[in-house]
Amino acid sequence: MTTLALIKGSHSQTASGKKSTACREASVLKAIIRGYTVGKRLLIGNVEGTVIGYNIADDGDYPGTIYPLVVDTRYGITKCALIEVGLGVR
Repeated sequence: MTTLALIKGSHSQTASGKKSTACREASVLKAIIRGYTVGKRLLIGNVEGTVIGYNIADDGDYPGTIYPLVVDTRYGITKCALIEVGLGVR
């Protein structure tokens, strides 16, 4: 029989409750204003991708407040911060 155990780790959460929702919504709105709408082609470094959605997670390693974009690349789907991406698709 296989037993699963919880490995105690650390994670951070930038805000909680209503404040967290407002921060997440502001991050997504900022991405949209900068032109990162669903279907938009972009670059993550030298890797081309397409915005397929927005990250609405409140906590974990990749919260939506910091990583608002969900991008599909040839390597798979990833969450991205605005500082990691650019609109200059080759």
